[in-house]
Amino acid sequence: MNSRYDLDYVSIELLRAVVAIVDSGSFTKAGALLGLTQSAISAQVKRLQQRVGGDVFAKSGGGLTLTERGRTIDRYARRILDMNAQLVLLSGAHSASRLIRLGLPVSFARFMLPDALKACAALGNVQVQLQCAMSNVLLKQLDNGYLDVALLVSAPSSAEMTVTWEEPLVWVRSPDLNVSPGAPIPYVSWPDSNTDRIALGALERAGLSYVVSFAGADYNARLAAAQAALGYMLLPARAVFGAVQPAREYFLPPIPPTRGGLCLRPGFDAVAAEPLLYALESIARPLVEDRHDAAPTPRSSRSTPRVSHANGQRQSHH
Repeated sequence: MNSRYDLDYVSIELLRAVVAIVDSGSFTKAGALLGLTQSAISAQVKRLQQRVGGDVFAKSGGGLTLTERGRTIDRYARRILDMNAQLVLLSGAHSASRLIRLGLPVSFARFMLPDALKACAALGNVQVQLQCAMSNVLLKQLDNGYLDVALLVSAPSSAEMTVTWEEPLVWVRSPDLNVSPGAPIPYVSWPDSNTDRIALGALERAGLSYVVSFAGADYNARLAAAQAALGYMLLPARAVFGAVQPAREYFLPPIPPTRGGLCLRPGFDAVAAEPLLYALESIARPLVEDRHDAAPTPRSSRSTPRVSHANGQRQSHH
């Protein structure tokens, strides 16, 4: 590459690094997403800052925030990456595959990821890029064009879903946790989340006192806290496994089901992706249960989803 061209060119790898840092929250996590070391990501950011003439990120409260210049770069980077993906698809039928970027919630990765991979592999000429994150992060990535399809749990009412269902939630705890009736209820919190709003709202409506025994945005850290008997945690009923179990204490308030489902990127061609969406719904929709400790109804006895193509969206009728 000659020096004149280099002065007029920003490598797409540098733009991809910025987007990965913003979405993951750190240089280290961005490196894990892109298969690079933390030092390689740092070097890419330094090169970009030299190219654009200023800082892209600033440290704030122990984390990273975009500078004003960085926000502009992030906005343009996402548009450029999206256009690059579209250019790759121009080869049409001769291309190896169509790329669809799919997001799964972290709490479902353990039991749903194998089935998701099998469903994607059975689609033939479709390449699926999978990512696991919390539902609020997946929503943000959809809005920013970084994902095409996301499976959401406890979706906010503002989220427009293509397919929806009721997702049962349960209190869980370690077998070693003992709380006396009338004592403040220890709670493992996910700050500023819809899950917290559901759990704390239920406790407050029941007139129960509680204490936040652990707080964190990382799912695995919260699960470890619950496993260590630090407090009760709210989970989708089908995501309960390992060292935590459903809590049966009579004093815990009941939790109504939350809204789960499939959400699409604005402008995504749902009709073209119909086989993938159908396959995802078949593995993602909860089994029919009367209560969280009841025997599940086998999938084979459930009705088959009927698909409507009105407005390019699918509607299921069960």
